[in-house]
Amino acid sequence: METIYRKPFQDYTMVVHKHAENSYQVLLLLASNVGMEIETVETRHHALKGADKFPVFYEIAKSNGYHLTDHYFRHKDGSKELHASYAMDLDCTLERFLGLLQQ
Repeated sequence: METIYRKPFQDYTMVVHKHAENSYQVLLLLASNVGMEIETVETRHHALKGADKFPVFYEIAKSNGYHLTDHYFRHKDGSKELHASYAMDLDCTLERFLGLLQQ
């Protein structure tokens, strides 16, 4: 396993690990060093672009009352959830993501 991307934010760090079988694991590491896997993808391009994109979508989710647990954005009132892979989808726009959160 090789770390090919690491970008710190205030409360977490985005990390991408390349595995021997040429898969790429995108992780969110909390300040407490607890890691949450966001998604494992097949291409370096998807992993790096997704790791750059995820924090923007994560902040949008948080500002709309969601928190991230077990691969899902879950609304604080428990009424809605959205798989975290949507925030890694290279074709998902900000508008579409916000629409999915607000459904």
